[in-house]
Amino acid sequence: MVKEQYHWIITSLNAPLGDISFDAFQDTGVRATFFHPNTERNTNGTTGRMFERLVLDGALSLAHSAVEAARAVDRGELTAGQAQCRLRDYITEIEFEGYTGNVHYKNVSVSTRLRNNLVMDLMENTGSDLVKVGKWSQVDGANLTSQFNSSFFTNPVLGGKVLKIISKQRDPWVRLKQHADTEGLIGVERYEGFLIDMLNLMAKRLNFTFTIDVRDNITIGSQNETDGSWDGMIGLLARHEYDLALDAVSTRSFRLQAVDFTEPIEMAGYYLIMRRPSRAAPGLLEFLNPFSYTVWVVMLCANLGVAILLAYNNCINPNEWGGLAKRGEVEEEEGKNLNFLNSLWSVWGAYVAAGPEFLPRSFAGRTLASLWFFVCLVAISSYTANLAAFLTKTNLDRQISSLQDLANSDYRFGALERNTIVKFLMNSTDEPYKTLGRRLKRWKGEVLLDSREKLLKKAEEERFVFIADNENQFRVKEELCNLIVVGERFFRSPTALMFPRGSPFVTEFNRQILLFREEGVMDILRDRYLNVPGECSTKYVAQDDGQLQIESFIGLFYLLLIGVALFLIVGLVEILFFFARGRKDGKNDDEKKDDATDENFHINGGLNPIYL
Repeated sequence: MVKEQYHWIITSLNAPLGDISFDAFQDTGVRATFFHPNTERNTNGTTGRMFERLVLDGALSLAHSAVEAARAVDRGELTAGQAQCRLRDYITEIEFEGYTGNVHYKNVSVSTRLRNNLVMDLMENTGSDLVKVGKWSQVDGANLTSQFNSSFFTNPVLGGKVLKIISKQRDPWVRLKQHADTEGLIGVERYEGFLIDMLNLMAKRLNFTFTIDVRDNITIGSQNETDGSWDGMIGLLARHEYDLALDAVSTRSFRLQAVDFTEPIEMAGYYLIMRRPSRAAPGLLEFLNPFSYTVWVVMLCANLGVAILLAYNNCINPNEWGGLAKRGEVEEEEGKNLNFLNSLWSVWGAYVAAGPEFLPRSFAGRTLASLWFFVCLVAISSYTANLAAFLTKTNLDRQISSLQDLANSDYRFGALERNTIVKFLMNSTDEPYKTLGRRLKRWKGEVLLDSREKLLKKAEEERFVFIADNENQFRVKEELCNLIVVGERFFRSPTALMFPRGSPFVTEFNRQILLFREEGVMDILRDRYLNVPGECSTKYVAQDDGQLQIESFIGLFYLLLIGVALFLIVGLVEILFFFARGRKDGKNDDEKKDDATDENFHINGGLNPIYL
């Protein structure tokens, strides 16, 4: 019943409020309103219980009545005997400052003679203190002299509280603003980040304030096996030195012994970090990469086989060009349309989408040609689709994209010795984790280190893969441009804020985190801080915008040069052969012409004007 949904109105006047401690209830959110005797004009300084004060004021009332009666006797208004009988009548004429405040019985009924000016202070609890917010009297009722704590109404648990927060600089969660020192910023204004923005929104909604202590060298915390104590941020929370640890901490079962976690803020995990490869120069035969060498050999053999079949069909099929020529239905030259050389040329023309020079006439030939055209269509489409990917991608070690790939490679790898994934890999009996764990045991002294900096340097300088936790991913994106994160995140686990065990603030923070998810606030913060490309990504995107360079086509142009050289050689041979054959034919013609000329010369008695 000591929760934020309860409001206690305490009317007991017996216990002095100074003896009541609210330290144990200050964070519960419970409200308490007290009626306390007004003693602001009381100069007696008593701290007794209320019953004792009332008895004292009753005795003082009787004494003051006797004094007033004695004065009446002195003035001659009464005799001594009359004064004794009428002593209680003079109580209506007295007024004095008693132990319970101002006491008087004026204007009261003679028959009752009850005190009619009782004034009570209205007190409200604020944290561990009581604050006066007004008065109550029999005549005027309640009169508020100051407003109730509005922050209490906004949120009874956190309203008006000042939280002490411990944190550490860790991009993108909490980081120092770029011009924090030059602009003279102080306190939380010096910092920015995912968690800083989220905390500011929560403080505004729940009406609390906070002080933040950002330490660069503080750790999350580990437990001392000897005495069970904790160090780091967990230790500070366990000793109730701080109310909250502002850091995205992976939720682990062993940490629940000392702290409470909020609802998850973001999913963390492990990544593979390795040296960023430079763009390698494509090979001379880069354009052949879309198909394996086996596919190329099979396609060339298919070209040759189809050409042979078409030529054979041309010889034996009476409905083909050759058979038609034998029967005289077409010219003899047309009968050679699908001989072996022409068939080979037509098949190759179809393969490179140039179109065949000659088409079969027989149904058998057309059937074979149709199937070959379909094969060529699929092959050309597949080649075109894969060529762009092979020409635009860098020559990375793409086989390393998961733990399975890492287990199948010859890369050395390591991790922080204290990370939970190390224990998992070493104790696993399933593949590929068993293989990775066996290698970690063999290389333990060399690859399981106690410093992230050493592992990052090792990955930058060697053929080494760092199995890194979530913290390193953002450093690689922003600072360590010689490294790259490969593959997808694995072994995911939620991250959350930490509170001391039993903290009443956890429920309120959980409620706000859920509201932030529903309202899209978490998505906005994620896009603002987590999904940004980073300096390194921007740098390398600017260097490599996806344009294809001449190196990607160098092999193709070499092939073209070889073709040009063959063209020149074959052309020269053809020309020489033609002229050699023409010279031989011309010599025979000249001999015939010489004989005819001599004969004409003798007949005509001179030269033939045609050859002039």
